[in-house]
Amino acid sequence: MAEEKKGSEIVAEVRDVKKTYLLGRKDVFALRGVSLSIRKGEVVALAGTSGSGKSTLLNLLGCLDEPSEGMVQVFGVATAGASDQALSQMRADRIGFIFQNFNLIPVLTALENVEYALIDRSMGARERTESAKQALARVGLGDRTDHRPDELSGGQRQRVAIARAIVHKPSLIIADEPTAALDKQTAGEILDLLQAIRREMDVTVIMASHDPLVLSKVDRVVHLSDGKVQDDAGRGAK
Repeated sequence: MAEEKKGSEIVAEVRDVKKTYLLGRKDVFALRGVSLSIRKGEVVALAGTSGSGKSTLLNLLGCLDEPSEGMVQVFGVATAGASDQALSQMRADRIGFIFQNFNLIPVLTALENVEYALIDRSMGARERTESAKQALARVGLGDRTDHRPDELSGGQRQRVAIARAIVHKPSLIIADEPTAALDKQTAGEILDLLQAIRREMDVTVIMASHDPLVLSKVDRVVHLSDGKVQDDAGRGAK
């Protein structure tokens, strides 16, 4: 049971994290002393209105940015002290990314889009193709491998994006507003798929969202406001 595995390994941790950006001559605070830990197997939503800091925190947890102050550790590695090469390798090996607008390459088929995530890996073309086919079958698109993004519905495009995120068998999935471009029914199906993948792959999922449907289906909701954690509550989703 996934629930029984939670509570042991800390996948990501932030302590007293501040993040500022220079806007003109003025420092703008995106995060103001945020602390939290995320454990293996959790599905966590970072919630809040636009400007609350959730996307900034998601980028820090995904090793796409570094804090201005404080500590961010992902898989036990302090990101502020790691080289660009080490962080790039961590993203490539252990983190899968899902985006609001899918970020698929329009001229490539579904299969080619998923294969593209493996292009820099030391595997042959046949192995890449087989891995991509398996990932697409896992998300229910085994019969859509030759379709390009404009031949797929929004939900199917997001499924391709999920297949691309899991094809290298990551330990952590980072999802930025994964249901924002979808209708309610399709969004629910995508969230159920992510929960199923979490259970099967024993992967941790962190997503930024203000969608009430998302917040009702995750294990834990971290509410952010004005760059601070306002509430951190479990929801008991399975």
